[in-house]
Amino acid sequence: SSFDLTTTDEDGTNWDFFLLSMRNKAVRRLCDEEPLFLIVTIMCTRFSPLMRMWEYRMDPQEFQNLRAEARMHLEFICKLCRIQHERGKYFLHEHPEGANSWKEPMVRRLLEDYRVYECTGHMCQFGMVSEDKQGTGPVKKPTRFMTNALMIRDRLNRKCRD
Repeated sequence: SSFDLTTTDEDGTNWDFFLLSMRNKAVRRLCDEEPLFLIVTIMCTRFSPLMRMWEYRMDPQEFQNLRAEARMHLEFICKLCRIQHERGKYFLHEHPEGANSWKEPMVRRLLEDYRVYECTGHMCQFGMVSEDKQGTGPVKKPTRFMTNALMIRDRLNRKCRD
């Protein structure tokens, strides 16, 4: 199953995790389907270095609302990861290395478990390229991963030569 804004539930409703009812439905589906592997992520924009630069240019209340929404999503995906982990199944979360999300308490709590691993991989090692006026070239884009699958961590822990 895939749960994002571009996919729908069995009623044809787009998955919107701002809604508690949709979050609850996703948890039920996860528990019913019992997938071996769960891949989760959230939009990086609200935890990105660019957002931190905009913080001082935004209305403080608007910024706090955006941050609260982002934390709610992050808490939700951490809950899904904990469910997987407790059932003896696997999860993978990715987010840019420089994102503030890695400092959030819900992520830190998951990483405190000795069976949860993290690593950084450079996306050029997985074929990411950029096309610009000078042509095509590899994109480093350091990306951080959190997983309870040691073999997945080892496969993603790849860096390009600077």
